[in-house]
Amino acid sequence: MMKHQRLIQLASWVILFLVQVYFNRNPAQSEALRILVLTTYMLVASTVWITLVERRKLTDRLNLNEKTLMLFTYSLTVSILVLFTKQSFMTAALITGGSMILPIFEELYFRAYLLGSVSNNWPKFETMNPQDRKPFLREGVAYLLLTSLGFALVHDDVITIILTNNLTTISLTIFLLRFLFGLTMGGLYYYTRNFIVTSTFHIIYNLTYLMSHI
Repeated sequence: MMKHQRLIQLASWVILFLVQVYFNRNPAQSEALRILVLTTYMLVASTVWITLVERRKLTDRLNLNEKTLMLFTYSLTVSILVLFTKQSFMTAALITGGSMILPIFEELYFRAYLLGSVSNNWPKFETMNPQDRKPFLREGVAYLLLTSLGFALVHDDVITIILTNNLTTISLTIFLLRFLFGLTMGGLYYYTRNFIVTSTFHIIYNLTYLMSHI
């Protein structure tokens, strides 16, 4: 990847980070507005890069096929409908937006867009000689670490830690868990090259955590 393309990606992440900082510093803004702004930005940034910079069709670049997409959509719809029958409207709406919709766009942005800009052009490892894998592995590990760090830093709880300079054992644990989750999802994306898979795991994780605290 060329240097100016890396700078474009860095700039897009900085904008995302600043948007999160704004909402963190302005808690009077509704959670629905925050989710709408974040999802819209991540969607636009990802699709513009894929279609204009890489000049790829979205369906091809994201490895989307009709069967997988329909199964994911139906499963998500049923889960949302069940949620609205079990919780109050406001609680269900917040859970749906923050724990089911937002993770899809996070996976689109951090995994399909950022990681995919590197890994989707790789040849299959099993067809390469071991010595030929090293450059791909170096680049892949570097991007995996950087995107996992970026993923952790844009979360509201981590931004609160940064803005308040509240460096405690608990706050460091929160950051580390976010970072490790990013590594896990990134590794899963490298293996599957499919952000629907990582989105599914991300949603399940979020729902499991949230339901245990309601």
